[in-house]
Amino acid sequence: MAELARERGVSHYHLTTLARGWDLAIRSTEHRYNAIGHLDLTWNLSPAMQAVTSSPTALDRLRTLVQIPGHTSIAAAARAIYDGRDGALRQRITKIEKIAGFQIIDRSASLLAPTEPGGAFLREATEILRIAEKAIPSKTAPSLSEDTDILETGRRGPQGQHRQ
Repeated sequence: MAELARERGVSHYHLTTLARGWDLAIRSTEHRYNAIGHLDLTWNLSPAMQAVTSSPTALDRLRTLVQIPGHTSIAAAARAIYDGRDGALRQRITKIEKIAGFQIIDRSASLLAPTEPGGAFLREATEILRIAEKAIPSKTAPSLSEDTDILETGRRGPQGQHRQ
């Protein structure tokens, strides 16, 4: 699918959306789910990233992980990014690290920081998230015409009566 998308000059996400709209079955050649398979990545994923992204919650996992470094503790990170549920955040980090096969976050420093392999993993995660952000159109963003209306009139949508 990715090769066809590149050949046609469209995003993998767009082509997949069209195929699903036409009720075409789309299956991974590996017969397992990959939450980032629709992204047009220009590199081969690291083995750890392949393992972590074989889940429907992969992008959410990555979004959570990249926000953790720099906090003073898991509890502080949980308050900032995980609704204060530090036990749930600890479990999530531990599960991801187990799947990756190494410790990603060094919890012994005064500020949470990535381990050496964790740093490479988080850089790869950040790049995947950047590409994912570009590939998935926002469903809540106003249309260009709405933006133009706001700029011109300060209000959304058509103004006044329509004349023929």
